[in-house]
Amino acid sequence: MKIIKNYKKIIKGLYADNLYKNSFYLMLSTIVNGLLGFVFLMIATHIYSSQDVGIYSALFSVMSLIILFSMSGGFNNTIMRFIPTISESERSDLIYSSFMIHIFIVAIISLIFVFFVDIFSSKLIFLKDLFYWIYFCFVHYFFSSIRIV
Repeated sequence: MKIIKNYKKIIKGLYADNLYKNSFYLMLSTIVNGLLGFVFLMIATHIYSSQDVGIYSALFSVMSLIILFSMSGGFNNTIMRFIPTISESERSDLIYSSFMIHIFIVAIISLIFVFFVDIFSSKLIFLKDLFYWIYFCFVHYFFSSIRIV
């Protein structure tokens, strides 16, 4: 019983510290994301054909890889480093600039992938049929985001 009381005190102490509490929430969100993705794929395998689930998995992997490559610029670290030290107007400019550079990098990598999709994966060649529609939506989104911010 004494050991359980000590664990309760330790957990309450850790929960009182914002660093540990936020770290716990980040870990919990990662776990919940993984579990929801797993449950979704279990349900999708019963509803859709194996070819459709395979295409979904390939597209999800490609999107994850594009996001990973686009985040390699270090913009997240730049924002975390400079946000606390700059003024409010410079803060919004920094966030806006980082956002726009990130969108540009994602667009370039996505365009490269769509142009060479027949080399990377012949099963995803249907993306070329949708390319002009996706391009139109992206351009519309880009100009709308400039107008909003």
